[in-house]
Amino acid sequence: MIMQRFLYRVLRSSCALGLLWLSLSSTVRAREHNILVRTSQDAGAKVILLPMEIPPNYGARYTSGFRQCFVQVARETGSVITPFVLDGVATDPALMQDHGIHPTVEAQPKLLHNILPTVIEVLAQ
Repeated sequence: MIMQRFLYRVLRSSCALGLLWLSLSSTVRAREHNILVRTSQDAGAKVILLPMEIPPNYGARYTSGFRQCFVQVARETGSVITPFVLDGVATDPALMQDHGIHPTVEAQPKLLHNILPTVIEVLAQ
């Protein structure tokens, strides 16, 4: 069996668990990500987290708590967190697919622009 070791791992989360209204107080998401981050770090990788957001119609308290889960994991694991990858994309219908959930091909340069400074910073360390 061929085993590969990664020096870096970029973890992007789905917001599917947030959309299920899972309790934020249980920190299910934080524990899930802690395991993924720690497993990667134990293998020697530096981890970059790409946080996701959930729609604002879930309410300020829930969306803020969801967002804080990523901050909590970064703080607890010493991993690096990027700005929101869909910043300037999620609110632009021209850059989103018709279903309004995923970005279009045309949005890809903007997504890269949003996270590239963080990625470059981590690679330079």
